[in-house]
Amino acid sequence: MYIHDSLTGAYNRFGMERFYAEVKRKCIMSHIPMMVSFVDLDHLKQINDEYGHEEGDRIISAAAEVLQKCSEKYYVVRYGGDEYVILGTVADEKEADRYWIKVQAAIEAYNKEMNKPARLELSYGYRVFQVDHKTRLEECIRLVDNDMYKNKNRKRGK
Repeated sequence: MYIHDSLTGAYNRFGMERFYAEVKRKCIMSHIPMMVSFVDLDHLKQINDEYGHEEGDRIISAAAEVLQKCSEKYYVVRYGGDEYVILGTVADEKEADRYWIKVQAAIEAYNKEMNKPARLELSYGYRVFQVDHKTRLEECIRLVDNDMYKNKNRKRGK
């Protein structure tokens, strides 16, 4: 229970720290790369203001549900209020690309099925890293967080 977020059921930051060591060890021993993604929900403040915090919590939980449903072998972490980190081993960049295509399709299906005015939308950044003993998760997250903001700014037309 102490490694899971109570609202979403996703891992929390403490959980992330526990399994990162396992992922890193697997990557080094098997010579396989690691995908790290950073996700931020779009328009959450607006949803909270217009529809209330219960609706905001529904969107936060829906994001976790969709990310977890698409993540057969990746860890989904609620990193902050409306931020998530996805972490795991991948065969290559194409596998990471396929994951995000699958997530986009799942989001579209979720929004269509729910048919509510507050829609689940998110921005993300991801990279595939070659891991060695010096690889620090904090640095990987910082890089993909920057990529996520570039994605978010592109969507806003900046």
